[in-house]
Amino acid sequence: MRATILAALLILPTSALADPVRVNALQHSCESLQRIVEENGAAIIRYPSRNKPGLTLYDRYVSSVSSCGNRQMAETMSIPAADTKACRVRHCVPADCDPGEPFCF
Repeated sequence: MRATILAALLILPTSALADPVRVNALQHSCESLQRIVEENGAAIIRYPSRNKPGLTLYDRYVSSVSSCGNRQMAETMSIPAADTKACRVRHCVPADCDPGEPFCF
């Protein structure tokens, strides 16, 4: 019994440190990007800047606010995909509230 518990405790940290899924937005349809994020909980997506040619941007996109950290919320934004210039995905941003307010985590 102790060996089973010890083995489980040793496995947990390595699974939590697993590399996040990384994808290039222009190699996937919008639906595919959204599915990748939903299936994995989060993904790092790279895409070209709209304002500076040759500049690649990236961010961590999440399936829900539960994938964000403390005092963060999930905000919807648009990124380019292979089939559209405006694919709606969520990313974590600082929560706009004071720590003493209800629902401010």
